Amino acid sequence: MKARMAELRSWWAGRSPRERALLSLMAGLATALAVWYGVVAPTLAWRADAAERRATAEARLALFETAAERLTPAPTDPAAVQARAEPAATAMGLEARFSAGERGLDFTVPSAATPALFGWIAALRSQHGIEPLALTVTETAEGTLSAQGTLVQSSAR
Repeated sequence: MKARMAELRSWWAGRSPRERALLSLMAGLATALAVWYGVVAPTLAWRADAAERRATAEARLALFETAAERLTPAPTDPAAVQARAEPAATAMGLEARFSAGERGLDFTVPSAATPALFGWIAALRSQHGIEPLALTVTETAEGTLSAQGTLVQSSAR
């Protein structure tokens, strides 16, 4: 290594002052280019990409928040829903029990024929804009259906 350095020093000493100045300038420019293209330009590109990704993420978040607002049911007045659901259940021959719940009107149908139960739910949706937020249907030992759930006013109406 020492021999290599001594050889480099003698080579440098053999150059004229003008050649040394030009070689120094060339080495400085090469170093500046290496720093620019190796460090600065990639960093600036990374920042621009990050800003673009952030803008895209913010746009997607706004889209998801808008969709979530549409999917969240509007506050439901249980009394208003019961005023429509109870007569419709009676008309379909269902014995339904209602109570005000946290998110809407809770109902229980202990025993119903399949066409009557699902006909009632379809009629509530099509005629009154009321739909089940939650619905659990089970088959009873007698072969009828038992249902319980929560009814809410549809946000589409």
